[in-house]
Amino acid sequence: MVEQTLKQYEQKIRQLESEIVRLRSKDQDPLAIIGLGCRFPGGANDPESFWKLLSQGYSAVTEVPADRWDVDKYYSEDERAPGKMYTKYGAFIDNIDQFEPEFFSLTPREAERMDPQQKLFLEVAWEAIESAGLLTEDLFESKTGVYLGISSHDFVTQYLNNGMQGIDGYYGTGTQFSLAVGRLSYWLGLQGPSMVIDTACSSSLVALHEACQSLRNQEADIAIAGGVHLMVTPELTIYCSKANMISRDGKCKTFDEKADGYGRGEGCGVVILKRLSDAQRDNDNILAVVRGSLINQDGKSAGITAPNRIAQEKLIKEALDRYSIQPENISYMECHGTGTILGDPIELTALQNIFENYHSKNNPLYLGSVKANISHLEAAAGIAGMIKLVLALQNKKIPPQINFNQLNPHVTFCQDSFRINKELVDWIPQNRRRVAGISSFGFSGTNAFALVEEAPEQSSMPENDTSLPEINILSISARNADALRAYVKKYIEHLSNTEDNFTDICFSANTCRSTFPYRLAVMAKNKDDCCKKLSDYLSEEEQEDIFHGVVKRSNNSKVGFYFPAQIDQSDHFIKEYLNTLFASDPIIREEVDQIDRLLQKKINLSFEEILDNIASDPTQTKYRNIHTFIVEYVTALHWIRYGATPDLFISEGVGEYVAACLAEFWRLEDILDVICKLSIGDKSSNALNSAEALLKEIPCSPIKIQIVSNSLGSILEEEDLLKPRNWWEENRVSASKVSTTHLLDKKNNYTFVGFGSKLDSTPILAERLTWLDNMSSEAYSWRNFIRNLLTVYVQGKKISWNNFYMGLTPRKRTLPSYPFQRKRVWADFGF
Repeated sequence: MVEQTLKQYEQKIRQLESEIVRLRSKDQDPLAIIGLGCRFPGGANDPESFWKLLSQGYSAVTEVPADRWDVDKYYSEDERAPGKMYTKYGAFIDNIDQFEPEFFSLTPREAERMDPQQKLFLEVAWEAIESAGLLTEDLFESKTGVYLGISSHDFVTQYLNNGMQGIDGYYGTGTQFSLAVGRLSYWLGLQGPSMVIDTACSSSLVALHEACQSLRNQEADIAIAGGVHLMVTPELTIYCSKANMISRDGKCKTFDEKADGYGRGEGCGVVILKRLSDAQRDNDNILAVVRGSLINQDGKSAGITAPNRIAQEKLIKEALDRYSIQPENISYMECHGTGTILGDPIELTALQNIFENYHSKNNPLYLGSVKANISHLEAAAGIAGMIKLVLALQNKKIPPQINFNQLNPHVTFCQDSFRINKELVDWIPQNRRRVAGISSFGFSGTNAFALVEEAPEQSSMPENDTSLPEINILSISARNADALRAYVKKYIEHLSNTEDNFTDICFSANTCRSTFPYRLAVMAKNKDDCCKKLSDYLSEEEQEDIFHGVVKRSNNSKVGFYFPAQIDQSDHFIKEYLNTLFASDPIIREEVDQIDRLLQKKINLSFEEILDNIASDPTQTKYRNIHTFIVEYVTALHWIRYGATPDLFISEGVGEYVAACLAEFWRLEDILDVICKLSIGDKSSNALNSAEALLKEIPCSPIKIQIVSNSLGSILEEEDLLKPRNWWEENRVSASKVSTTHLLDKKNNYTFVGFGSKLDSTPILAERLTWLDNMSSEAYSWRNFIRNLLTVYVQGKKISWNNFYMGLTPRKRTLPSYPFQRKRVWADFGF
């Protein structure tokens, strides 16, 4: 009895141990950063310009702009002067009064009454989403979470300074922090967690931690995490002056003996995260990997805003232990580093106690802080440091620490173990991996820490890879004509400077960007060729390889397929045409293989044998309708596979059965069986009766695409298709053929694709009908097919771009961000 009880306990212990391992493994799942967006001081309006600012050691500190507050009115050298600040400086971003409301489905009035932090976050979040290659249709109703650090109430202060009469119906939605994330979730239809976090200076790194936790807990599959902070009114700077927190020159002199407080800054940063395994599965462009993150609280310290060294040490040590990273493998620390007399020594002493014994002259731990460049972004400070860290990992360089000359005398760590570089240096990895830590400490006492490592190696296709397509397509779209032209200019600049593979660029532009009404597509051989053609577009020089159009809101551009009763081209031409098509589109070849298997069962012939049979004796008609049906069916599938799904069919004779099959009225195997039986049987009235019986026996479904009969001159209903006519007698069909284009909606513009002959149109419709000859007098040409396909794309069709890259492994690449067409959108009580 005792032994049995012990065995039960042992079994229970093993189960609990397994559960602990499982939970710990889940907690340690790494997260991938797959997209970035930022708007930081010093003109750092995107990650590329931010890296330039960092790597070249620029300072973004300037005098307070006139459009914020009258600095002379509020400035005094006397720190005790009531209502005054003792600094004239800070780090600011430009044009916070500029916005494009329509892009985000907002009215100008509502946008005027929105906190500019909300508007800035919307823009930067969109840029990060674009950077990650995420499409709005894929995000809709997805488990995508939004996590934002925000703490500044400047806009509310400004709003209420106008008096109670300024409060209107937009006051609540325009000023509440929760609406900053709620608005993004609402606009994109996101259904993951959506939350704002205010832990003061650590807000945005805590937001990133919460995003990581949601991904690990399966609450979200994608996370949008960031921080935003703007300085619109002088009140908080006055407070910081009275509390002696900030420096007089607006600069953060991190780690330096002259540190005298932090400089205030503003901006917004956003990252997009996924579970690493999901990002690898989705072939995402992984920029860096978050190994893990933790948060804690100072608790009781020297004062409510004073940091706690012991709490900082505990946080970092626990993170290293939990995520199984050895201290000696950390080669860089992005410090909180505000440049305060009290804060820097406490933070550096904590790092000394953790890392000093694990580092040496040959393996130093580099220290830095982004605050020296762009000042302290408060609620957005942590995400600014994170984006700096990601860019450093990508570039394999550690930026110089500006405003540093002599180490703070209150710090006595070993100079061999730690390094503060004043020049841009190569980032030498330890144990073949670059791993870093980042800290962010809030003056409310909430501390955050994250461990970040470089992205795993991702292969890329060399430009001279023989498997790459000879012709690439680059598609660009925008909300209006001005934005499209601005976008084209950005692409020309990008293509002229990037080293990325051209196929990767086109793949990213075509498959990873949401599509807007103003569309442009260019066929090009390489980046130089593409730049020239984009320049030709800007110069309004028409070229056969440049396609552009506008998709109206009503989208009255329709695509129709025309299936004739007989194909005009010669049988030898058809055979050559199909062989070339099959070589270009192996999937269609597979479709024909399936048809071959059906034919072998029905008539003991393959499609190729039917082609040979007809080519050798054009006068015989036994297999003519089988031949016509298959040729029209597979060539139409080729179009549909690339996204040119028709809005209607016009057909005649056996073409009506092709249309009915593609409209999902009949299954291919069923109608092909009937056609084979009718083709090889007799053509008497008994055969017609037999055919009607056959058609009524096979299962059918509702017609999903309208079919117009050019034989009957009417729209086909289900009962029409179930009454067989002498559709194999081509002469009778041709004689009875009438123009049915008068049945088309005169409000629409039509592009018809012909599969064997051209459709006659009525004079009234002719000016609104574009004809694309799918089977011209030339052999099948991939280039001509693309031209035809792009013609319907710029008219509104959604192209299946991924099918262009089958058999290839293109990578998602960073592309130019959308060129917002901003205008001044600011409330009357503004600047």
